[in-house]
Amino acid sequence: MRIESFQIHHYGPLEESPRIHLRAFNLFWGKNEDGKTLTLEALVRLLLGKDSRKLEHYLRVPEMPSGYVVVQMDEGKTIRLEGSQSISQELDIPVGIFLNLFVVRNSDLLFREGDRFYANVTELLTQSRISRISGLIERVHEETQLTSTGDIRDTEKSQKLKSRYIQAKEILKEIDRLQEEVRRQRWDQLSRELAEVRQRLKEVDERIERLEMAEQQTRYEQARRLLQEYQALQKQLQRLKGITHQAAQDWNQLESEMKYHQREIADLERALERAEAGIRQDQQQLNAMQAELDSLTPIRVGIEETLLPEWKTYQKYAEQLAQRRIGRTLWNGLLGGALAATLITLSAALSGGNIIFLVISLVILLAVITGYVFYWIRPQQRLNRLVHGLIHRGIELGVSGQTVEEVIREAEAFRREWQRKESEFQHLKARRDAETRQLEEKKRDLQSRIKDHHQLQARLEALKRELSVSSLDELNNRLQQKLEWEKQLTGIRQRLNQLLGIPEPPAGREQDIWASRLKAIAPPEGAGQQLENVTFDESALQRLRAEKKRLDQRKENLEEAVRKVREQLANLENEVRQVLRDSPEPVQCQSVFDLPRIKEQLQAFRKRVERQQWRGKTLVDILKQARKEEEHRIADLFGKESPVSQYFYEITGGQYASVRYHLEENQVQVIREDGQQLSPEQLSGGTFDQLYFAIRMALGTKVLQGRTGFFILDDPFLKADRERLEIMMKMLLELSQQGWQILYFSAKDEIREALAPLIDAGEVVLQDFPHPRYH
Repeated sequence: MRIESFQIHHYGPLEESPRIHLRAFNLFWGKNEDGKTLTLEALVRLLLGKDSRKLEHYLRVPEMPSGYVVVQMDEGKTIRLEGSQSISQELDIPVGIFLNLFVVRNSDLLFREGDRFYANVTELLTQSRISRISGLIERVHEETQLTSTGDIRDTEKSQKLKSRYIQAKEILKEIDRLQEEVRRQRWDQLSRELAEVRQRLKEVDERIERLEMAEQQTRYEQARRLLQEYQALQKQLQRLKGITHQAAQDWNQLESEMKYHQREIADLERALERAEAGIRQDQQQLNAMQAELDSLTPIRVGIEETLLPEWKTYQKYAEQLAQRRIGRTLWNGLLGGALAATLITLSAALSGGNIIFLVISLVILLAVITGYVFYWIRPQQRLNRLVHGLIHRGIELGVSGQTVEEVIREAEAFRREWQRKESEFQHLKARRDAETRQLEEKKRDLQSRIKDHHQLQARLEALKRELSVSSLDELNNRLQQKLEWEKQLTGIRQRLNQLLGIPEPPAGREQDIWASRLKAIAPPEGAGQQLENVTFDESALQRLRAEKKRLDQRKENLEEAVRKVREQLANLENEVRQVLRDSPEPVQCQSVFDLPRIKEQLQAFRKRVERQQWRGKTLVDILKQARKEEEHRIADLFGKESPVSQYFYEITGGQYASVRYHLEENQVQVIREDGQQLSPEQLSGGTFDQLYFAIRMALGTKVLQGRTGFFILDDPFLKADRERLEIMMKMLLELSQQGWQILYFSAKDEIREALAPLIDAGEVVLQDFPHPRYH
């Protein structure tokens, strides 16, 4: 059997491919994401048709591919697979076995389903009954409600059988405990004692009722008399309604405030007298100072308006003259030179010289003298006139001195003295004005205090009229009387509340409430006849009440004991109903006498479950023994002389003598030449792949009954080194030469390089395949 050709019209992003014709050894090589895996997936799905649904957990495209596969069968028959047709149906091989043997996906040579796969292959090859026996075991487990370990199931389907079985045991313990408790408490005596206690309580209640009626009549008479006393005191107190502590405090406060205001008024009057005297004294002093300042004002005005401006003019000319003293030496030199020149020319003229030079010398001398006068003599004269005028003005103003500077010093001293007196005048004036304002404020304050005092007097008079008392002592006496009556009223109130059995009533409503309560406790008509022979005895009533309390407590304890037992019986009934939910017998536990029957039902339930468990475990043990005998046939597929061992021996170059299947561990094992046993997990990655490929070749040959088929391989030897890879490629080539068809899909350069010589020799065909088109 081999694939003659296939064509993919559409599968996910794959483009439509031309018809691909296959040879014995076909290599589909391409880069990742180049469409290689999608082509392999589409080819497998076309081969399996409707059975490809079992591949859904690792498919990359959800929909079925469109296309076909042409397969040439061994009998010369050619079939075209498309749509729902499946190669596994044609070969009569289960899909799981077909995929595990002839298709390697994602470089994984391990068998899916593990040890179950070997059992399936054995059944297929030997027609064994492993699956049927396993099915019977599952059916026995289901029918007898057992788990795979032989324990009782505790699922919803079994209605929590294990939990009910365990709970039945606990309930049986609870029934034993409850029966023991009932015996210990003497259930029959409890009922009888409860009836006696109830009868005695009835008698005690009747006696208490008669004594309480007598007590009620006594309380009624006492309360009626107290209410009359209360009303009489209320009337007395009503007349003293205004006599209160607050009124006494107000009276005392008014008198204290009046005394305080009287003292303040006197203090203010004295302060006003002192203030007026001080103001008069300040006014007299101000008048004297004003007269003195008025007499000195003309002198101050003359100094400021005449003397000081002339002083400034003098200072200006004196400064200018001081500057001219610097050039005076030059003018003195010029004057001396001109005078010498004149004398010389005069001497020469007298001796008969030229007179012109004399005239020139005289003109120059005259000019120098004139300039000297205007530069120095005339300014000095003007400064002297200013000095004379200043001294004369100072004498007129009364600030005389020998020099101008002395006059000015006297003038400045006068101004400072005048300013000091002016300042003292203004300060005294401001103090007088402030004292005047304070005086007016005190006058207003005095009037206010007098007004307040009059108001206090008016309030005190009004209080006297309101309280009808004339003195504070009289008010205090009446207040003391009121307090005594209120104390009596409080005692009556407390006694009334106690007698009438009510809490403190709201203020203002107490009499209505007492009257209403008094009416409520009034003895009915004819009560006197009923109580004719009954005398109220407080001690007897207390003894009866104590006995009633004791009887009530005993009754409550007895009823509680009965209630607890009945409650336990009710809970027990609910629990038993849950345990025996599938029992046709009714479950009732309303009294302690039902406990034995309930106990028998639970014991019967547990025995039924135990018998069912024993029967189930016995049947399962028998079936497991039969299945074990069938499983020994799996080992026949392996062994030293088996095809699996021969293939593995050849692939590994004789390093491993045989391959066997260990039944107890459900695991394949390999035997080295030195006799050492190894599990597949102990092998290197490459040897591991070689082992499982050898198993595929051997089992594939057996499944196809000695005929050849095809292997679809997706990079199965990724873990192999270069040497092992060449050995595996050589083995695949030998398989193809023996009639097996190889479809090798790979993205590894090492594979193409290893097969390059075979491709060149035409023994391996490098196939093209459709490529994906992404939009």
